[in-house]
Amino acid sequence: MGGGDFGSPEGCLLAIALMLIGFLVSGVFLAMGGAPMLLEAAFEAAFAGVMVRRLSGDFELGGWKMRLLKNTWKQALACIVVLAAVAAWLQHLAPQTNTVSGAVHAIIQKSKQ
Repeated sequence: MGGGDFGSPEGCLLAIALMLIGFLVSGVFLAMGGAPMLLEAAFEAAFAGVMVRRLSGDFELGGWKMRLLKNTWKQALACIVVLAAVAAWLQHLAPQTNTVSGAVHAIIQKSKQ
C-alpha cells in the first residue's frame, strides 16, 4: 500500500483532515447566515420554476407569492383552527404539562390507571 490511498493510515488522516476542513467551511458559511439564504434561494428558484406562466408569448417570473397566498389561505386557516383545537384539548386533558409530548405522556399515564 502506498502513502496517500484511503486504505492506509495516511489516507485516514487525509480523510479526517478533509472532513475537518469541510466542517470548518460549513461552520463559517452557517455563521454568516448562509443556511437561511441558501434555503430561501432554493425556495425562490423552485417556486419561480413552477410558477412560470406564458402570458402573451412572454415568460413571467415572480408574482407567485400573492397567488400562493390566495390559493392556500383557506387550507392554512383550517390548519390553524385544527391546531388550536388540538392544543386546547390537550391543555384541558393535561393542564400541568408544558409540551405536546408531555401532554401525550400524561394522557397515556392517566389512561393506564
